[in-house]
Amino acid sequence: MADTILDVFLPNFPDVSTLSEAWKDSFWGSVPKEIPRGSNTKSDQYLRRMELIVYQPAAGAEGRASGTAGTEAGKQDGIRLSDLRVNFQVKKRTAATPNILYARVYNLSPKTMGRVKAFSRVSLSAGYWGTQGDPWIYSSEQDATGGNYGMIFDGTVVMYIQGKENAVDTYLDIWAGDGDRPDSVGVINMTFPAGTRLTGKAEKVIKDGFKIEIGKLNIPEDRPSVRAETCLGMARDHMRKICNQTDTHYWIDQGKVYLIPYNGYAWDQAVVLSPTTGLIGMPSLTPQGLQLQCLLNPKLRLGGVVKVKSSLLSGVHFVPGGTEAWFGAQAGQPTPFMPITGGQTFASSGISKTDQYKILLMEHHGDNRGQNWYTNITAMVIEQGPGMNPNVFSRSAVASHAGGLEPGPAPKPET
Repeated sequence: MADTILDVFLPNFPDVSTLSEAWKDSFWGSVPKEIPRGSNTKSDQYLRRMELIVYQPAAGAEGRASGTAGTEAGKQDGIRLSDLRVNFQVKKRTAATPNILYARVYNLSPKTMGRVKAFSRVSLSAGYWGTQGDPWIYSSEQDATGGNYGMIFDGTVVMYIQGKENAVDTYLDIWAGDGDRPDSVGVINMTFPAGTRLTGKAEKVIKDGFKIEIGKLNIPEDRPSVRAETCLGMARDHMRKICNQTDTHYWIDQGKVYLIPYNGYAWDQAVVLSPTTGLIGMPSLTPQGLQLQCLLNPKLRLGGVVKVKSSLLSGVHFVPGGTEAWFGAQAGQPTPFMPITGGQTFASSGISKTDQYKILLMEHHGDNRGQNWYTNITAMVIEQGPGMNPNVFSRSAVASHAGGLEPGPAPKPET
């Protein structure tokens, strides 16, 4: 009788030895195949991947003072929290203000929560397994040629907040900053002899003041000083002084300092965004810049290049009577405004004739147990073209996102 009842309510499932193959064919289509090198594959953004690790910073007095990234051995001794549900936000901008991470980890055991609070540094990596495949699901050995995965944040924990969302779910909030300690505690006391170039001054301030690595340092007009100069005080103040003198701006990203011109790029390789490579919706032109959303992409970097076709943009402006889109600040004007009939002006970010834009502000949003897995970008055009002054436009655009840079000398209009 019992066997009869079981036959009625339980279907005849395949044998356990063949169940895994049937499951993969039903839910994953087939085991991902390796992408041949040099193929024309445009997107490898599927099978989400994330790692959130809390650990101790580098050993030694210098590492403790500057909050620089820890060694791989230090991360191995940390705690990996990404097996639990994690909701995170990462906010970055090309300014001296620190990048920020907010992460909420759910339902930690009291013992694990106590261990996590002892660590003072956190790193977050996110992306996709792609054609590489998840080794926890696919045990077949293959060359790791696919996937789009990388670190998007590495910084110092500012504080932990423990709480409960309801009677069942507990959480631990992690607030962290990238570059907050070098910016807030970095001081210098040094004298530069006459003839010292601006690049040498910047390197000295970064190494002895911030005590962190240099990601990229590019000062086009690297002129020597006329007389000796004594610098005493906060390192960030002297970095801003150098930036104001050279039409450059600096920021700290993942423990490295980047100092480049307003009309330059920190990363030369462009990331192409289109509906087939993760672009979501229609990018919009606003007075603050080109704003767009895409699938979370770790290849996008601050100060880097993003390439979006003009045909995909919305909010493109045209001068009355003109046939071409208006794409930049008018020569000789102090701010990037487009003239309108009647003497009025209209602010616009402009479009690029080469479809390339510089990333000024970037936000990553993700939830490894939900739908949220996006990157929001604010970018601007900095190329030089007819009727466009890249220095004027770049300085005003960057300052609007930087939360107020110190005023510097007004750039000369083009002739």
